Amino acid sequence: MGAGNSGHFKGTRGGRSRVDVNADKMSKRYPVTQNGYFGQLGKNSGVRVIYSTSPIWTAKHFYLQISAGGHEVTLSNGRGKQAIFPDGSRVIIRLYSKSGSPAVEIRIIKSGHIKTQKIHFEERKK
Repeated sequence: MGAGNSGHFKGTRGGRSRVDVNADKMSKRYPVTQNGYFGQLGKNSGVRVIYSTSPIWTAKHFYLQISAGGHEVTLSNGRGKQAIFPDGSRVIIRLYSKSGSPAVEIRIIKSGHIKTQKIHFEERKK
């Protein structure tokens, strides 16, 4: 996933954030609102939710797509991974968050369409 053998970041065209470019590619499976957010409003302020029949698989799939082109490292506490982009933006995955559900956090430095947000992946209720 990340930088490849050379250790260098893969660039983007037109000065867009790599996360924005990745989000465009993901938009059919994971729609983005006009305001730049994935999923639905969560119960807590600032938290989004994507419902799935397999939350862990969906969180991993989402992370792999949104983090493409970033340099991946393990979090210092060992409880997840993060992809770091040349502009300083980060995408973090924790398979077990404090709430118990998998979570992906997107921290955007370079302004673009996608906004900084935390997304929880929860089981779709039947």
